[in-house]
Amino acid sequence: MSNFKPPLSFDELHAIGERNRTNADVKALLWEIKRLHAVVSRAHQIYRSNGSIPQFLNEALWNEIKDDPVVKAWEDLNKPKVEPGDDDD
Repeated sequence: MSNFKPPLSFDELHAIGERNRTNADVKALLWEIKRLHAVVSRAHQIYRSNGSIPQFLNEALWNEIKDDPVVKAWEDLNKPKVEPGDDDD
């Protein structure tokens, strides 16, 4: 069971935008949602490729997510730890 509410439809998101046309914070959040929808769409393309993922789709998805704060945080947490004296300097 998910902790999330069901996703909002495009019509619901549009209605929120219409009700809050002058609210810069709402506009920023709606743009972020639009960006995330694009990432999900790209991930869905890769999922539907039946295991034969064209390299350009992998690269396109990576280019869309590589600078995302969540991806950067995950990579920081999972990068190999360098011990003192391990470098070749």
